[in-house]
Amino acid sequence: MTKKENESIYIQQHLANERTYLAWIRTSIATLGIGFVAGGLHFNSGKKLSEAADTIIIAVIIFSLAASAGLLLFSTYHYFSTRKKINSQTYQSSYALVIFVLMIMLMLIGALMFYFFNIA
Repeated sequence: MTKKENESIYIQQHLANERTYLAWIRTSIATLGIGFVAGGLHFNSGKKLSEAADTIIIAVIIFSLAASAGLLLFSTYHYFSTRKKINSQTYQSSYALVIFVLMIMLMLIGALMFYFFNIA
């Protein structure tokens, strides 16, 4: 059986894998957007809060950029790994990517909460 024939047998699984990958890409873009929106709101608010607030929001922007890049790389690796496992009929669900995203979001939310409650 050729590689192409093997993939056509599992077309539904491959399509589901692609949809999942695209969902992770949207999550990566949203993570990046959260940082830039927070930075834009802070620096375009028209009032100077403090150097600490500037430092916190810059850290949030950098963290969201790094988290978005990490999520993009990790999800791409997961997509190709899942594709290979589907074709070899050895697929088992993984929770590593979900835990990774959960930790990123919790840290990002924590940093934003720290920022918003310290500037009041």
